[in-house]
Amino acid sequence: MRRVHLALCQQHVAQHPMNIRLREAVDRIREQSGGRVDIQVFPTASSAAIPTCCRSLRTGAIQLFNLSGLILSTFVPLASINGIGFAFKDYDQVWSAMDGELGAFIRAAVAKSGLYAFGAMWDNGYRQITSSTHAIARPRISRVSRSASR
Repeated sequence: MRRVHLALCQQHVAQHPMNIRLREAVDRIREQSGGRVDIQVFPTASSAAIPTCCRSLRTGAIQLFNLSGLILSTFVPLASINGIGFAFKDYDQVWSAMDGELGAFIRAAVAKSGLYAFGAMWDNGYRQITSSTHAIARPRISRVSRSASR
């Protein structure tokens, strides 16, 4: 019986809900394949590990990397399109686009880089813009943002 061993880098810490579900999926894959498919998950503990995971993916040291389009855009610029603030009005619109023609267009760009992107993506959260100090409800520059950019 041929066995397949894969290494998967995950951008979240081990306790993150996405990592918990990923480990459950990996366990089910191992069980349902009768142990023929074994995926070892490597959660990252800091953003400093992400560039290492990117290099490892490109060189083949790891075979899978669950990452955001914004991280992927460091070598496939088009992949960041789903991270453009206020480009989508809500979850329904972003998922319709990513599951449809826009997602297919992005996956084609990923393929040109020598990587493969699965047809469906994990929901890693959808944000218009993230701020640690206050809610940003509309696409306007806040006083705090203007003063910070001077």
